[in-house]
Amino acid sequence: MFGFQKCIYAALAVSAMLTTPAVQASDYIPLNPSAIRGKTILLDEGSSLEYRANGVYVYTLGGRAQQGTWRIGANGAVCVDFPNGRGRCDFYLENGSSLFLRNSFGKLFKVRFAQ
Repeated sequence: MFGFQKCIYAALAVSAMLTTPAVQASDYIPLNPSAIRGKTILLDEGSSLEYRANGVYVYTLGGRAQQGTWRIGANGAVCVDFPNGRGRCDFYLENGSSLFLRNSFGKLFKVRFAQ
């Protein structure tokens, strides 16, 4: 695994520990995955997830970027594929006015759209 990709997973894990909300799964409403097309999502730990309209995905943390492709997968998942063959499928969920990302490991991250 690339060193930078390890940093990605570590950053997401830290963010999960800091921001995982204490609510039941039934409290969430799935976000239509097309709502992220052309948008950038920000995580509290400083990283950004860019879902370009042309299918390009860019994860940025600390000025370093990892690029891949994204698509809408099964059951409304937002799937990301990296050039090294790795990938994942996440879900975006709403709870009131808050937005969350549930990753492929089931961890929740509070996120927001970039302005």
